[in-house]
Amino acid sequence: MASSLTASRTPDVTLLVCTKGRATLPAVLDGVARLDVPEHAFVETVVVDNGGGDPAIAGAVAELRRRAPGLDVRLIAEPRPGVAHARRRGIAAARGELVAFVDDDCLLARDWLREGLAFAAEHPRAGVIGGRNEVRWEREPSPLVLAYGESLARQDWGDEPFPVAADETRCPCGAGLLLRRAAILESDWLTGGRLLGRHPRRPGAGEDTEVALMVRDAGWDVWYAPALRLRHLVAAERTRLRHLLWLHYGFGRAEICLRLLGRGLPFDRRHRWLGVRWALAELPPVLRRFWTGFVRFDDERPTWLIRLAWALGCVTGAGALLVRGRVD
Repeated sequence: MASSLTASRTPDVTLLVCTKGRATLPAVLDGVARLDVPEHAFVETVVVDNGGGDPAIAGAVAELRRRAPGLDVRLIAEPRPGVAHARRRGIAAARGELVAFVDDDCLLARDWLREGLAFAAEHPRAGVIGGRNEVRWEREPSPLVLAYGESLARQDWGDEPFPVAADETRCPCGAGLLLRRAAILESDWLTGGRLLGRHPRRPGAGEDTEVALMVRDAGWDVWYAPALRLRHLVAAERTRLRHLLWLHYGFGRAEICLRLLGRGLPFDRRHRWLGVRWALAELPPVLRRFWTGFVRFDDERPTWLIRLAWALGCVTGAGALLVRGRVD
């Protein structure tokens, strides 16, 4: 229970942990309990149960409360499946000036919180801050999986911090993303976002890039800060070709929405049709080369399947955006 002093004070940061009840959640919360909290910092932790009331989630949260009562731990529920729904619910409940996306498969470095608070204080116009993410594999990855490490939240853009230019298409991934709550609210992502993200029934992705682009469009800066380090725990099943196909199909579904957003184009009917044309243009080059690449070169077959999955995702995502105005 927070003291009366901290209860009336705005937290410096909200650690937002959205979970479906992954087996890695206790290890993630153990890492949160071990964080080096600066002496005068007030930190709250909001865990969003997006897994339908799994008692293991409540048990892990109770253990975190016991071990780290100073982190002002709360457990809330979001019954609608999808990481974007869970994050929006958590942000609406958050009171911190900063909000950190702590996925339930990410181990924050002990100094992550101290480094994040210091960087945010030094860069008051930083609305989005992404750090250096190392992948910890449950099973030794194949060369194919290593080649697609960035698709599994690996992120290392060098040893020096820098602002991500407005004309760059890349944005920091959502694992360990640190955001300024005022920037999120100004961006209108809570009500205006179109991407659902990971979902148990259909492929999804891109909601983290969407919020970064919308925050940047609202006039804030996007930064890479390598001092913010974490380890992303990748389970063995997520290194299988089937998962990579599912993942890249989801990336494709998000592509046209992000392309319109990144170019500052409105989501009116005319530009949604433009998105359909972009998506349809991605498919023929893959199909023309697919047969030769897939049949003649055995070692390239998985890569061509991944390319085809992405291109097909572009088409279905553009169609969903045209018809419904969102991708879910």
